[in-house]
Amino acid sequence: MPSLNHLNESSLLEYRFEWQSAFGAFTYSEKEMRKVYDYVKNQEIHHQKMTFREEYLMMLKAHKIDFLPDYLFKELE
Repeated sequence: MPSLNHLNESSLLEYRFEWQSAFGAFTYSEKEMRKVYDYVKNQEIHHQKMTFREEYLMMLKAHKIDFLPDYLFKELE
């Protein structure tokens, strides 16, 4: 198994790989699966308008989920 340094020093990945310190999860009902599928299929286009981090913050706030800014991920550099 390649090490993290090996992955980042090779040309295997387009972006730098780093492990995250936390995660978030949202659930959707079965009737919403088509919307989720379409979102995943088109997320590259979608995230040209809004970054994933911006969208994630919007979802946390919309669902009134408490969070500590220190535990939010940073944008890729």
